[in-house]
Amino acid sequence: MIALSWVASGLAVIGRTVMVLLTAPRDVIFHRLRTRTGNDFGKTADQLARISRDIEETEPLLRASATHELDTSGPLETVAAALVKIAEHAGR
Repeated sequence: MIALSWVASGLAVIGRTVMVLLTAPRDVIFHRLRTRTGNDFGKTADQLARISRDIEETEPLLRASATHELDTSGPLETVAAALVKIAEHAGR
């Protein structure tokens, strides 16, 4: 068994640190923001513009530090399985 702990957007595996950048295309992110309930952030044009700027400015910095990148636009089960596979491989 591999001991895991979530650190920011990363996944720490005992003995080795793995940083996984979880990404999605902008249109997927915007769709998720528009259709989610319980949180109004990301519903206005100004907020979407801010999010776009944040993606453009921050994602490249995160990508430079990441050891892996996963596109989260697919099913949750697929993303979770990919994370487990990365963790298992890192624990070897």
